[in-house]
Amino acid sequence: MPKPKPTEIIRHEIVLGRREFELVENALIYPSIVAGVRDALPFVKDAATAIALVEGIATVLELMGIDTPIPTPVDLYNWFIENGFTYNEVKKQWEKGEYVWGWATGGAIAGQNIAGPQMQEDLEEYAGIDPCDLPLPARLAVSGFAPTQLNLILAGLGLLPGMPDCG
Repeated sequence: MPKPKPTEIIRHEIVLGRREFELVENALIYPSIVAGVRDALPFVKDAATAIALVEGIATVLELMGIDTPIPTPVDLYNWFIENGFTYNEVKKQWEKGEYVWGWATGGAIAGQNIAGPQMQEDLEEYAGIDPCDLPLPARLAVSGFAPTQLNLILAGLGLLPGMPDCG
């Protein structure tokens, strides 16, 4: 007896959750990766080459968006971004360091009087440093005084004009 022709189309759909989708994705991707590694194994002569090969594969996988347990440059980059180490932020911190180093060493070496009230304001505003948080010799330098024993004593007694009032 002949089969009757179908009169309706029944569509079946399977919806996968995130975990199931990852399992299927891994089942499809990793076998091709393993086959590629097998092809590359004859070229591996020592442990360093094997490590470089595994690291390279892990980096490529992470660039494709697949997370691997192997630390890669992609992980390092992501760590920098997550912890606020963007190029602009690092550059700003570097400039603050150069500024503080410049006034602390440049003026003293060149014999210039670059310190004083303006330097105290600049430190607080630009570098975020309160002069009172500095040790006494540095406070003397910021105020334009050489850190001699006499100036240390006078500063301790509060007899030097222009020194920050640190109470």
